[in-house]
Amino acid sequence: MRNDGRLYIWDKNQAKDVWSSPAAGSPGAYLHMGGDGNLVAYRKGGGPDSGNSYWSTATYGNPGAYLHFQNDGNLVVYKKDGGEGKGGAIWHSNTWQ
Repeated sequence: MRNDGRLYIWDKNQAKDVWSSPAAGSPGAYLHMGGDGNLVAYRKGGGPDSGNSYWSTATYGNPGAYLHFQNDGNLVVYKKDGGEGKGGAIWHSNTWQ
């Protein structure tokens, strides 16, 4: 994450960002993968019960889902039993190459 609170994916070959979440203007922000399957960015001092989130994958309702950064450069949230090649992607950054 950057100092401004954005999660980003950097392509070192192109020397540029290929994807980023919205900026929060919140140094100290962090990501949390909830038990409900939703990846959420919170402002510093926030948390799942604080209402201080500013971005999410909106993948709630998928207990056991997990985040995976693939070798092809795509950041993906998979259902519990639906890993790469199994058709279980429920969110992705659309940054594969």
